[in-house]
Amino acid sequence: PLELAFRQLKEKRSLAGYFEPRRKKPIPAVPRRIGLLSSPTGSAVRDVLETLARRWPAAEVLVCPVRVQGDGAADEVAAGLDLLNRVTRTIPLD
Repeated sequence: PLELAFRQLKEKRSLAGYFEPRRKKPIPAVPRRIGLLSSPTGSAVRDVLETLARRWPAAEVLVCPVRVQGDGAADEVAAGLDLLNRVTRTIPLD
């Protein structure tokens, strides 16, 4: 049932043109700002932050705490993405 719902949603989004190449933005070779959506209490967020600090300390990291599983997680992740998109448009990089 979940896989079928995923396929149907993907097909709907595809028909709406969401996956067209013209809509895609290139990923920068050297990111200056990174948005991270993660559970604030999980080990994953710590691991990612430690790895970024070690491998790319110049990057600004914006952490948006969200539930990543369970009831309401999908809505929180979507809202977190929306928030990060709005924030990154309003905060200058320099």
